[in-house]
Amino acid sequence: MKRPSELPEVQIGDCGPAEWSVGAPPIPQKESAFSRIKDPLPRTMLRWAFWAILVLLLPAAIDASPDTGSPSRMIINESPEFEVGAFLDTLEDSKQNLDYETVRSLDASHFKPADSLNSLNLGFQHSDYWGRVDLENRSKKEHFFLSHPISLTDHLEIWFKTRAGTTHLKSGDIYPFSEKTVPYYGHAFRLDLPPGETGQLVIRMHTTSAIWFSFGLETEDSFLASQEQDYLLLADMPA
Repeated sequence: MKRPSELPEVQIGDCGPAEWSVGAPPIPQKESAFSRIKDPLPRTMLRWAFWAILVLLLPAAIDASPDTGSPSRMIINESPEFEVGAFLDTLEDSKQNLDYETVRSLDASHFKPADSLNSLNLGFQHSDYWGRVDLENRSKKEHFFLSHPISLTDHLEIWFKTRAGTTHLKSGDIYPFSEKTVPYYGHAFRLDLPPGETGQLVIRMHTTSAIWFSFGLETEDSFLASQEQDYLLLADMPA
């Protein structure tokens, strides 16, 4: 065995990375698409072309996602059903003395902005709560149903203002089922909004049970079909 003084002297600058380990086979170096281009000008042009294509495709990618609009505006597209609770700006009425005209005209700064959650659960409260959102109809449908699935909610009022006027409806657990405008196990209201128009929806909730801002919007066909299915399931249940 050779002593250290007898080993050949190796200069680091005279060898590549593969030669630093004695006996190791050469490691093949992968070439990228850019490394094969020797002229730096075409390489720079390719990079700019890549970013230009990315910027051009970005708006199309955004448009491909559901159009939800701003927090206080919900876009109705061709989907058969929507979750409204995620778009409702809410207002606490601790003194229970606000009225519709006041709430309708209040500046947005008085409201808590819409939450990203699908519904807002506020628990047990002594306050009344109001919700407000604009509905913009970009679909071809005109007739919709707004539903609230919590049957224990004592009192619900809605106002829906459109070009045709303002619709004011009530429902709740304190009212007999026979007085409901829509026969529904929770609470439901019919809303009419022609294509291309925008309507303002205002909701007032007063209840001794937990306050849960969960509201769905469905087209007329979708709502009636789901109700028929629910009744068929109930009919099949044993007495």
